[in-house]
Amino acid sequence: MRRKLFCGMASVSERRRGGTSVLFKKGSRIFKQRVQERDLTVSFALNYNMIMNKFFLPAGSNMKRKNTTIEDLAIMVKKGFDGVDKKFDGVDKKFDGVDKKFDEAQKDRDGIRREMREGFTRVNARLDVIEGDIKDFIGRDEFEDVLARLKLVEKTLGLKV
Repeated sequence: MRRKLFCGMASVSERRRGGTSVLFKKGSRIFKQRVQERDLTVSFALNYNMIMNKFFLPAGSNMKRKNTTIEDLAIMVKKGFDGVDKKFDGVDKKFDGVDKKFDEAQKDRDGIRREMREGFTRVNARLDVIEGDIKDFIGRDEFEDVLARLKLVEKTLGLKV
């Protein structure tokens, strides 16, 4: 069952479960736990009262009310937009810096690719030369086999002991 807090008092369902029906103090642990569970209408009422007290003078106040004209509102809006424009100018400068860094990184990458391509071309040329040189070589096993046969022939003919 959902718990609701209306104006700082425990709801009927809270009392039915054995909860307290006394007012909660604003700084108390229970109040802090239950503030998040307040009904939306209570939250709206509190926000409405705060806005009314902040922007409109309470009844019986001796302070003069300042009449806000459309021109005043236009000036306030313009100041807000000018502030946003300044922030966007800073963001644009940062993006320009990022673009320059990306361009430098791309140039570096292209240079590395070119160097690798040239290096691999040289390595491939050297490998082609080495392959040509060893193409006609006889393998070690074949060489040892021929030597053993030669010794046998020499021994048979009595040429060398």
